[in-house]
Amino acid sequence: MLPAAYTSGDAAPLSILVVDNFRDGADSLADLLRLCGYEVQTAYDAETALAAQCPDVVILELRLPGDDGWELVRRLRKRFAARQPEFIAVTTCGMERDRRRSEAAGGHAHLLKPLEPGVLMSVLKRFTEVPVEMN
Repeated sequence: MLPAAYTSGDAAPLSILVVDNFRDGADSLADLLRLCGYEVQTAYDAETALAAQCPDVVILELRLPGDDGWELVRRLRKRFAARQPEFIAVTTCGMERDRRRSEAAGGHAHLLKPLEPGVLMSVLKRFTEVPVEMN
């Protein structure tokens, strides 16, 4: 059973941009996220991602033709400066230096393919949890 999109109270579900030049992978992940109740856009290259509406979360492959994913994160941060999305790498780039580059580029998570859906859902949940104020 797939978990429902995590929201806070009556808030709308997270909007997600999936960026991967492997169309089947991007479309499959987008379909899974839609089944879970998320609003999803897909892009198969950097230029399409840069033309997308600002999402809450960007999930991207780091090995993209042209701009690599790390450069794309920097460009998206600049484009969406007024409302910064969260960035999650879902990639085949598994070396420690790749993880460090993701962190340096402002990535919030670096997950490896093949991806366990529950792991991604746990990461997405972190972006919707509302801190409780203590008196």
